[in-house]
Amino acid sequence: MRVNQADYTIIPISEKALLEKIDKIARDCSRLNQYPMSLFKKHVEEIKREVETRLLDSTSATDPILRRQYYLFSWLSVWLLSDQVEKFALVEASTSSPMWSHLNIVIDDLVTRLGLSSKPLPFFGSSFYCTGSFAYTERGIPVSPFYQVSTESHESSLFWPLLAHEIAHLKLNETDDVQNLRRELSRENLRSEKYRERLDEALCDVVATLLYGPSYIAAFGTKFWQILDEYHDESYPSNQYRLFVMFKTMEEKNGQSIYSIKNTFEVNERLARREKISFLTDEMIELGQKLVRNPANVDDDKIIDFCNDPNKIDKGRLDYLFNALWLMIYQGTKTFDVATNIANSILERWTKRS
Repeated sequence: MRVNQADYTIIPISEKALLEKIDKIARDCSRLNQYPMSLFKKHVEEIKREVETRLLDSTSATDPILRRQYYLFSWLSVWLLSDQVEKFALVEASTSSPMWSHLNIVIDDLVTRLGLSSKPLPFFGSSFYCTGSFAYTERGIPVSPFYQVSTESHESSLFWPLLAHEIAHLKLNETDDVQNLRRELSRENLRSEKYRERLDEALCDVVATLLYGPSYIAAFGTKFWQILDEYHDESYPSNQYRLFVMFKTMEEKNGQSIYSIKNTFEVNERLARREKISFLTDEMIELGQKLVRNPANVDDDKIIDFCNDPNKIDKGRLDYLFNALWLMIYQGTKTFDVATNIANSILERWTKRS
């Protein structure tokens, strides 16, 4: 469909409609004055200013092509924001769950240990994923850092180490260090977007493993092992490689906690090395170690001690909590349900002491 550029009857109407839409969203969010919800309010206000500025540029432009570009920029911003409004509705609904405060303990831990510039708003969604300002910056729309992170609804808290992978994506958005590895991909003629995405995913696995140690591998393997060969997206590295790089990250930690988990999953290094990005394995681990301020303490003596009495774990030491509970499960001393109840009980106690 082509619009006669000489007739501006339709264009002002569409611009006005877009302004009204962003204004309604901003008014709806004006009630959000309490932190951390006010983070979303500020995010909406920033997008609103960007849209208003570009639409003002649009109305003053005499070049029809330029005017269309300004409108496209504005439309894309509002379209992205509309999706985030839907996610924020899930954030608000999640706050009524007693587990939301427990979830925030994990988010706070990850934000601190990665030095993230903005705390993500967590919610219970359909899967593990993240969204936020990077959706704009990737398209050349300048906005301040703002993030939302989803964990699966009705999922055991023992799988929450998987959140470390999602928040690692946010950290990669805030560092330029990953650009050096992306340039290495180009030198190997791996310039397709899928290879950049695979690199990012593998890097996030490295960071998540450094943050939560064997418990991240256990959560990943337990959740996905039986379907890894059935579901594979080209934007992810091969699943053999993902597990390989996790164990490679923990290579120097060969105690009982890592052995119990490694012994469960058969990882074929030869197959893993077929992954196109595998030549960057050591560089990815080196970068991950640079990004994680306070890696998990995989002290087997302490972890085994905590298996005997998890209540001895210091408040906030999620690395010890998750690793002790997953070791109990893999050694058969506690069932998955019992370990989940222990995790929830300890998180509840930590929440009350905040």
